[in-house]
Amino acid sequence: MENKPLRVLQIVPGIELVDGISCLVMNWYRNIDRTKVQFDFLVLYKRDVNFEKEIASMGGKIYYLPSYKNIFSYLAAVKKVFKNGHYRVIHSHITQFNLFFFPFAAFYGVKNIFLHSHGVKYSENFIKGIINRFMLFCVRGFVTRRFACSEAAGRFLFGGKKFEVIVNCIDLRKFYPDAADGAAKRKELGISDKFVLCNLGRFSRGKNHIFMLNILSSALKLNPSCVLLLAGSGPLEGKIKKIAAARGIAKNIIFLGPRTDVPSLYRAADAFIMPSLHEGFGLSAVEAQACGTRCFVSEFVPPEVRAANIKVLPLYKGAEFWAEEILRQFKCVNPAEFLKNAGLDAAAAALRWERIYTDCI
Repeated sequence: MENKPLRVLQIVPGIELVDGISCLVMNWYRNIDRTKVQFDFLVLYKRDVNFEKEIASMGGKIYYLPSYKNIFSYLAAVKKVFKNGHYRVIHSHITQFNLFFFPFAAFYGVKNIFLHSHGVKYSENFIKGIINRFMLFCVRGFVTRRFACSEAAGRFLFGGKKFEVIVNCIDLRKFYPDAADGAAKRKELGISDKFVLCNLGRFSRGKNHIFMLNILSSALKLNPSCVLLLAGSGPLEGKIKKIAAARGIAKNIIFLGPRTDVPSLYRAADAFIMPSLHEGFGLSAVEAQACGTRCFVSEFVPPEVRAANIKVLPLYKGAEFWAEEILRQFKCVNPAEFLKNAGLDAAAAALRWERIYTDCI
């Protein structure tokens, strides 16, 4: 290798700041020995607030693909990446479009094609789900190694085939309890005297934002000082804003958009809520736990996420039950040791990935 690091191509939906997959891969990237392993990124969708500058500062390359609606320019761009990249390892974190990637990769000599399952659905959209399932079915034979963030995610995508579970991780040097920082963020947002709920994630059906509004409405009946912080963006953001306004609770919600101050937002909250309809993992719940924030999640958040300061509340019990449990609170413990023991520390995870990648040389 002439003392050059092994370059691994990470195939990701996007590299935006509030996105579970991109945050996960960046956690590996920051902690991996980049003299041995270097990451490049093949990105399906470009969004404004992203990790572009940080990736460039660490020596990574980013390939943005054009719109797939012009299939000829799309395939030409994909071909160029694999023809010129000379990759030994590619690591796909998506279920869609691998039909266009894996054959090119194999044709241009990639011997190690990793597929990583991060979810338990092919798509929120029924038709897209069928298409994604078909596209992946056609190229399953190209995959040399299968990974999943949880047992549920692995069983969903790989069925009875062998796969390895490597839980998602966070950087415990970044996410840790800090009461002073949380108080400062509350003051900045003008919510020092409020009971603060928060959720950080994409505005999509699976995240169940309407149920979050129901929780807030119920909580306000018990404690009129409640506010809800919502960070992130997505296709349903506009709809959620309209529903909140129609219910008269918009004044109790702060829509923050994509953020770079994520740890401070967790610390500012009295409770983190994740009433998801489905989750492959749920990285933001791990981040919130690490910051010492009480967490309340649905039964669809997998067991691998549950380390410390977390309660599982069934969705069928309704928003009123959730509100009562959240306002009741519970005593928190220092989460760091629990998270390390659960394998959720990025430093340890990066070392494991480093060994997996370098074994391919």
